[in-house]
Amino acid sequence: RVYAGRSLYGQDLKFSNSVVAIGEYAFSSSELNSVLLPASIVYIGFGAFYGNRFRDISIPMSIKSILSDTFMWCEYLKKIVIPKSVTNIESGAFYCSSNIEELYVLAVTPPVVAEDGNPVFDSSVCSKATLYVPVGSKKSYQLSSVWKEFENIVEIETEYNVSFVIDGEVISSDILTVGEIVTSPTDMNILCDFDADIQPI
Repeated sequence: RVYAGRSLYGQDLKFSNSVVAIGEYAFSSSELNSVLLPASIVYIGFGAFYGNRFRDISIPMSIKSILSDTFMWCEYLKKIVIPKSVTNIESGAFYCSSNIEELYVLAVTPPVVAEDGNPVFDSSVCSKATLYVPVGSKKSYQLSSVWKEFENIVEIETEYNVSFVIDGEVISSDILTVGEIVTSPTDMNILCDFDADIQPI
């Protein structure tokens, strides 16, 4: 167990598939170098990763809401992947994480973003970061509260047909979403990255 405020400076955190929830402020100010969240996690408490050092984060498809202050003051954070399952982002979720450069939001319908309390994103992020959204959804984001503040919105493909091949034989095929973590027929956890790049993790 790791308590809020305990320094894990420079460490990499990888949860097992048995973990289903992360408590409030569980890893606050822990100075983690990287975090890998498995698909088993269905709840991430508010402030859970407040004030960490990791440079990118992919929210698993099992998450429906990003709670207040979850990734607040993550000054090293540059890349975020928010899956199509997320429908709601609460106040201050990424507030004071001012160095975000790439934000991938994979829902065709823009998630509802809180407008009360601390902003979800710094105004500087809205002006300099690139917001990547699914093909055909750019107009919806340009008309939605908070998302319309982003000056650079780019449409991308977010789903790919993937075949698992062993010794030249196709074992199975599936449609994977960017940022999705799945288990291959050989029981290896893999991540579907951008440009259909499949990476073992």
